[in-house]
Amino acid sequence: MSDPARRVKTSAYSYYIKEAAEDYKKEHPNEEIAFAEFSKKCAETWKKMSEIDKLKFSQIADEDTRRLNANPYIPPENVEDKVIDRDPNLPDLAHSAFFYFYEDERDKVKSQITCR
Repeated sequence: MSDPARRVKTSAYSYYIKEAAEDYKKEHPNEEIAFAEFSKKCAETWKKMSEIDKLKFSQIADEDTRRLNANPYIPPENVEDKVIDRDPNLPDLAHSAFFYFYEDERDKVKSQITCR
């Protein structure tokens, strides 16, 4: 089970997407972002960008990585996955029609298989 407090390294491309989305929202405040089209356009733009333009986002990603490495994640103690034990005194769930059919036919099929 993943811990929601745990953070992972964010790439330079992710920071670019985040900034591009913010810019798009500023230019078109009443429009919703169509994610598929938006991500395709961002990918094309990212591929065409020079290394100098990408450097800004790489530096942000490096700073974030350094910050994450400086403060290593320590998971909370005594947190276990919750296993719900079923009360043995509870009645069984109702059987489906297939289950009743299966109970009737199982012996017939089993006898055919073992008689070979």
